[in-house]
Amino acid sequence: MVYSVVTGLTWLHKNSYVHRDIWLANILFLPGVRDYRYILTDFEYGNASGLKVSERLKDWDDSTLTKNNKYTMLMNLNLVNSEIGMKFLDGLRNKRISTKNVLDHEWFRQTTF
Repeated sequence: MVYSVVTGLTWLHKNSYVHRDIWLANILFLPGVRDYRYILTDFEYGNASGLKVSERLKDWDDSTLTKNNKYTMLMNLNLVNSEIGMKFLDGLRNKRISTKNVLDHEWFRQTTF
């Protein structure tokens, strides 16, 4: 799922677009599809990259972002149970990994799709 979504995000970011509302409810599974079985949906809050956001999204609350404006979803995601997967999430949280290099991360190289 992560690989499919990150592939889509990489394409969006290369084309100067951001989604701004990525969470599990906005990721759909496509049965019968071999490659990229998961797709990112709901572009209601998407926009051109680089624009400053002046307000929170309507469904966000105090548990959505930390005081440093980092998403709590990555902190609360308990789906990853390997050391390499945890390093991947930590790299995303601390912005050492970006969409420019995320698909080259060793976690994806060791995973069979």
